[in-house]
Amino acid sequence: MSERTPPAAPSGRTLRAEIARLLPYARRHAALFVATIGASVLLAVIDIPIPFFLKKVLDAVLKHHESARLFGRELTPRSFLLGIFASLLALAALKAVTLYVQRVVSETIGQRMIQELRLDLYAHLQSLSMGFFKGARTGRVMLRMMGDINAVLDMITDGFLRTLMDIVTISAVTITILVLNAKLALLVLAGLPLYAWAFLRLSPELRETGRLARRERSELSGHLQETIAGAAVVKAFAQEPTEKLRLASQTERLRDHLIDKARIGGRLSALAHLAIALGGALTLWIGGNAVIDGTMTKGGLMAFYALAVMLFPPM
Repeated sequence: MSERTPPAAPSGRTLRAEIARLLPYARRHAALFVATIGASVLLAVIDIPIPFFLKKVLDAVLKHHESARLFGRELTPRSFLLGIFASLLALAALKAVTLYVQRVVSETIGQRMIQELRLDLYAHLQSLSMGFFKGARTGRVMLRMMGDINAVLDMITDGFLRTLMDIVTISAVTITILVLNAKLALLVLAGLPLYAWAFLRLSPELRETGRLARRERSELSGHLQETIAGAAVVKAFAQEPTEKLRLASQTERLRDHLIDKARIGGRLSALAHLAIALGGALTLWIGGNAVIDGTMTKGGLMAFYALAVMLFPPM
C-alpha cells in the first residue's frame, strides 16, 4: 500500500482550478501530452494479466495434468510452463519500455511547461510597479519563482498523472474481479467506502495544512533573506533578540503546520490499512470456503487475491 498525500494546489485555489490554468501550456505540447496519457494508461493495466498466469499454473500444472492450454493451444506441462515464462518475460519487457517512455515523456512535458511558467512569471514580475518591489520580500519572491513552481511540477506528475493511473487501475481491476467472481468482488469492495469517506473528508484538510505550511515557509524565507542581507543594520540597532524571537515564532508555526499535516495523513493511512485488511480477510475467508465447496479453484482464489491486492495499493 502506498498512501500518498494529495498534492496541494500552489495557492488557495482548488486542484481542478490549477489544472485548468495549466491546460493552455499543455496544449502547446499536445503530442507529448497524448503520449504521456497513453503510456500512463498502459502502465495502469499492464499487470492485470499476471494473476491469470498464476491461476493457470495452479489449476493445470500443479494438478499434474498431462496437458494444458495456453492461448488456445494444447501443450505439455513443461511446454506450458515455458510459455508462461516467455509471456511473463515479454510482459515485463513491455512494462519496462513503457515505464521508461512514461517517465521521460512526462518529465519532458513537465519541465517545458515549468520553463514557460517561469518565463511568464518573470515577465509579469518585470511589469509590476516600483511600489511592489519596495514592499516585497526578496526571499518570498524567490520562493515563488522556484519552490512554488516546482510544486506545480509535482502536481502535474504526482497529481494529475497518478490520479489518472489510479482511476484506470481501480476501474479495470473492479471490472475484472466482478467478471471473475461477482459475489466475492462485492464483498471485497465493501472496504472501499470506508477509505473513500476518509479520503473525501481528510483530503481538504491535508491540502489546507500543506498550503499553510508553504505560506509560512515563504514568510520564513523572506525574513531570513532580509535579516541576513541587513545583518549590519540589525547589529547596529541591537535587534538580535527581537529578530530571534520573530524567527522562533515563524519556525514554531511552520512546525505546527507540518505536524498537523502528518497527523491528518496518519489518520488517512490508518483507515486505508484497515480497508486493505478488511478486503484481504474477506477474500481469504469467503474464497477459501468457496474452494472447500468446490465452486472455486485454488488458482481462481489466488488470482482473485492478487487482483484484490492490485485494487488497493493505488488508494
